[in-house]
Amino acid sequence: MMLKPFEAFYQLASAAKNYLYEKEFFKSLHLNASVISIGNLSFGGTGKTPCIEFLANELSRGFKVAVVCRSYKARLTAPAKVDLSNPQKTEIYGDEACLLQKKLPQCQVWSGPVKFLTAQAADLEHPDLILIDDGFSHRQLQRDFDLVLFDTSYSNQDYFRESLESLKRAHAILLTKTHASSPELIEAAKLKILKYAPQLERSIFLSKTETLIEVSTEAPIFLFCGLAKPMSFRTSIHNLGYEVSKFRSFSDHFSYPLAAQKEILKEYTELKKQIPHLKLVTTEKDFVKLTDSDLLKVVIVAKHKMLLSDKDKVGLLEKIRTNL
Repeated sequence: MMLKPFEAFYQLASAAKNYLYEKEFFKSLHLNASVISIGNLSFGGTGKTPCIEFLANELSRGFKVAVVCRSYKARLTAPAKVDLSNPQKTEIYGDEACLLQKKLPQCQVWSGPVKFLTAQAADLEHPDLILIDDGFSHRQLQRDFDLVLFDTSYSNQDYFRESLESLKRAHAILLTKTHASSPELIEAAKLKILKYAPQLERSIFLSKTETLIEVSTEAPIFLFCGLAKPMSFRTSIHNLGYEVSKFRSFSDHFSYPLAAQKEILKEYTELKKQIPHLKLVTTEKDFVKLTDSDLLKVVIVAKHKMLLSDKDKVGLLEKIRTNL
């Protein structure tokens, strides 16, 4: 993996930064709203977006919730509230921010290049809670609760931007994608976590991801996406019983310029001549960036939803509420 040579550098830099904050050479910003961080140790792809959607839906039943995202690969130079009516929304705010606003109409979603400044702007609207996307390593902002996601389907393959020792400052762990793992890998992940953070023994919760496609499993699939872990998406579709006849992956947060969209449509149209029942499928995060009207007519969206057992759901939400 191309990130492997940089793993030691990232971990060293993170350790130095954490040391400076722990020794109070640097100060963290305190907000009026309670702050919940949803983060991870690895380089993306752990399921943060479905987790934020899950938590926002649950917590907004009793609290006014705002969500803060970094405008990665977007044009913002200052914090802004996501406006889905803007035709250039994903270019301005970023794909994840737009997707979350679309899925969470009851919440304000804010995007910006610097998380603590964006959180400050969101705080001016007087929310009760602010959910920070990918916030575990962002030490400029004080948190009331740090939830760290750990992908069990890749638990022995991931490269970490922070060492496992950083889990000492986490409040809870959510093991994700357990549906694509095994009992042995899940147990190995728990032991690995507890080796470095034994205080989390009663704060490890399990989740799985449900993928829904409104297409018969008898139909072959042309799949495309721009994700941190594209093969994880392909595997999830295959495990549902679909035959993936064609698969195209792009870089994470790929912007899908019009030329690329037309190329995908052309390739799909040509292949469909050979495979008449072929269906074109992508993720929600990719779909929100598509603009070509002809492509939009034929693309089917695979929707991801995070699921927790009643026990894990109640346990996690109770732990969060007791820390607010």
